[in-house]
Amino acid sequence: MNKDSIYFTINKLLRTVVFIFIDTFFSMYFFKLVNYQIFPMAKYYLFTYLFLFVGFFIIRKSIKKEIKVGYYRLSVSLLAFYLTLILLLKENIHKYISLIGLIKGLAEGLYYYPTNIFDTEKISNENRKKYSGLLNTFSTLISIIVPIILGIFLDKYSYIKIGKVMLVFIILMLINSFFIKDEPYKKNKFSYKEFKNYIKNKPIFNKVSIIRILEGLTYSSSALNVIMTLYTITYIENNTHYGIFNSVLSFISLITTTIYAYKKSHKEKNIIIITNVLTILSLIYLLINPSVYSLILYLIIYNSVITYVILISKNRVVNLTNEYHKIKNEFKAEYHLYIEFNLFKGRLISYLIFLFIGLLNNIFYFKILIIIGIISYFILLYILREINE
Repeated sequence: MNKDSIYFTINKLLRTVVFIFIDTFFSMYFFKLVNYQIFPMAKYYLFTYLFLFVGFFIIRKSIKKEIKVGYYRLSVSLLAFYLTLILLLKENIHKYISLIGLIKGLAEGLYYYPTNIFDTEKISNENRKKYSGLLNTFSTLISIIVPIILGIFLDKYSYIKIGKVMLVFIILMLINSFFIKDEPYKKNKFSYKEFKNYIKNKPIFNKVSIIRILEGLTYSSSALNVIMTLYTITYIENNTHYGIFNSVLSFISLITTTIYAYKKSHKEKNIIIITNVLTILSLIYLLINPSVYSLILYLIIYNSVITYVILISKNRVVNLTNEYHKIKNEFKAEYHLYIEFNLFKGRLISYLIFLFIGLLNNIFYFKILIIIGIISYFILLYILREINE
């Protein structure tokens, strides 16, 4: 990797630290502030992922110009603004939950669009598997160490004090972004219609779109994931214990990510079958016998095997960008809008159901999302095997 790619990777790892605080401990903090009510949480996540796609849509045409790094820096600045707002509002956060979700969503949309394209530009297909495995290994190491440290410090100090430290990490990300270079497109005109015409007779892209929808219904920041987080929070109220629990899960995930980085590709078909089947069985058990034990069993299995599903599907989706000459040189931005739009569809469905559950305020209806998750993993198993073959 060159220096440009190294700074880009360092920022990914810094962001991992920040989002452990935001997505793990802030979720716990906010859930307590709203007296464990589902509806405010559902509204927060719905606004986040709605405006994440809005961020993609806003910059869709100008992303092909040499200003991707500019949007990237803007996303980091918005993340700093989001965290500053949380620190200023303190216990009044729940009164402005829609606004906070909106800002976080825009920050993530402006981050992921340039980042997804950087991933294809700065990492070759030949090196992607090893790079993804190693990056996930380092990210998981951070996810093992940081939750314990944060949990201990949050029991000793306030969320505000720890939040200020996270703000410093975001500032470091902003500084690093000035060492990341843009790469020009050979074709600057954005034409989603031309791209759709180009892929209409290529079945692989239909399969990729289905994979992305299923990701939005299952493991990619879906409402199903949020349910499991909220379930866990109701059982573990102490920050230190919650941090240790998340660290143990991350340690389990570390083993699988490290193995993935060095395993042989021809075994992926069997791994796809095993990982999906285990996840499906654990979800069925949680559906039939919802308890703290079935939840822990699901989380252990999920963190043990889902890494394979994520990395296999992600690498396949990203590699397509470089496998088709026309996409690599003309339709890279259109392709990433296309796959993100399909991911958005899955998330939108899951969070609208989550919002409906919040209105009913009955934990029993969480089973709807678990059933959808089981069906989605079955379809994902079939499509990933087909693509692998």
